[in-house]
Formats: sequence, C-alpha cells, structure tokens
Amino acid sequence: MGVVFQEPRLMPWLTVRDNVRLAEAERRARDRGYVSRADAMLADVGLGASGNAWPGQLSGGMQRRAALARAFVLEPWLLLLDEPFVSLDAAAADQLRALLRRLCARIRPLVLCVTHDVREALVLADRILFLGGTPARVVLDYRVEPTGSHDLGSPEVAVLSRQLLARHQRLLSEVAGTGMENGPRGEEGL
Repeated sequence: MGVVFQEPRLMPWLTVRDNVRLAEAERRARDRGYVSRADAMLADVGLGASGNAWPGQLSGGMQRRAALARAFVLEPWLLLLDEPFVSLDAAAADQLRALLRRLCARIRPLVLCVTHDVREALVLADRILFLGGTPARVVLDYRVEPTGSHDLGSPEVAVLSRQLLARHQRLLSEVAGTGMENGPRGEEGL
C-alpha cells in the first residue's frame, strides 16, 4: 500500500533517496536479494539528480514528487491520497496530477483520493463519492463521464462540473453549505 499525505512527510534527517528507500525497508529485510528501485523511481518523478539532497533543500513541488516516489516505489496495489496537491500553485499541481496519471497508468493501483476540489475529482477519477453528515456517509455516488481533458480549467471540465452541480444542486448544497451553489469551488463538506 502506498500513501501520500497533505504534507510530504519526508524525514528531514534522511536524504531524498533514503526517504524513498524507507518504504522498501521491510521488503529489503525479508528478501536479501531485493534490489532497491529508489533511484529508478526518483528518475521517473524527475528527481534523478536530487537523490543526495536533503528534503529541506527541495521546493514544495519537489518534496511532493519525492512523496509520490516513496508511495510508488513498491508498486502498490492500493494507493491512498489525502489532498496530495493542496497548497501548491496551479502549475505545480497540474504537473503532479499528470505525473500521478502516468504512474497510475503504468503501475495500475486502486486509488482512493480525498479532495475538496470537484474539478480535480472530475479529471482524476472515474467515480466520486460525496460525503456528508456526522458521522460521514455517502450522499452521492457519481460515475464520471470522461471529458477527454485533464485540465481543471478546460471548457469540458467546466461543463461537466456545471452539469453535476445542476443535476444534484439541492443534495450537494445541503452537504456543502452555502458555497456549492456558487460553483465547483464551494467544496466544504465534500
């Protein structure tokens, strides 16, 4: 299982390479012949030259790339993502979403991603579960219609977002509070 948190959660006393290798520790202990894939995975995420750097020397986007490398190094069957692109600028988040799609296409894990951005869910998912209430419960199980675009700002994603919100406005506005009826960014409670 791989996990990517809201914050990269890299160990500051370990190099980037050793942070990725940390995910392999149990496998290395069980299998004496195991060959680390950390360097190959760092190259896959665009950090091949940064393996000896300390996490504090990396930008926020680079730290997120290292966290993705750590999550994918063992080729997980299940990948859990907790708002992995929050607090990144739009361009960096777009690059990381594209990287995530490439890695998922190659490794094919089952992915569970928590996001408060309806547009992000629409471009990454094939199914969205909207949660609401206390305790949380599924209030809408929505199968995503492919748009052909992976750009959050694309006209196709905007149309799909508007259609989703129009079709389920009452339900989603009750879950989200007052912001949902104003557009896809009113995401409290999703």
